Amino acid sequence: MWKNLSDAQTLAEIGRRLKATRLERGLSQEALAKAAGVSLPKVQRVELRGQVTVEHLIRLLRPLDLLDGLHA
Repeated sequence: MWKNLSDAQTLAEIGRRLKATRLERGLSQEALAKAAGVSLPKVQRVELRGQVTVEHLIRLLRPLDLLDGLHA
């Protein structure tokens, strides 16, 4: 699936999946931001537009226990 998406589509899909996981875990955007050590607007930008740096993505994945899902 991933290789058929443009860069913009890939980033949007990452944001969508991050939001879905956050909601499945019963976390608010505020709670995720606090746990990840990022600002609330950063979480909102990631979820809405997929705008994220690698550093912030790692910070957001960690409290959701998603880092182990990354494959080398």
